[in-house]
Amino acid sequence: MALDVISEIEEAENAAAKIRSDARAEAAAIVSKAEADGKALIEAAKQKAAEESATALREKLAEATAKESEIIAQTKKETELLEFMAKGRMETAAGFIKERIVKG
Repeated sequence: MALDVISEIEEAENAAAKIRSDARAEAAAIVSKAEADGKALIEAAKQKAAEESATALREKLAEATAKESEIIAQTKKETELLEFMAKGRMETAAGFIKERIVKG
């Protein structure tokens, strides 16, 4: 009977050791999966950030191009106005100079 009890104790100890070993293996697998999932989440976040950054850059570039076109159009109008005003003044100035030369 004592041998039976010792045998049962050894079996229980072996079963407990197997349970601990299985638990360690399962814990290691959980940690490994969590690390892989974490890396995948980080990579997905990086990809999303890169896509959002590229989209924002395209939008800002489009806005800048539109603003550039507005500025060019406004500058062209202002230039034409200045040229028109300069021509009018040039004729007046030429007349003034001509009058001064003739009257000497």
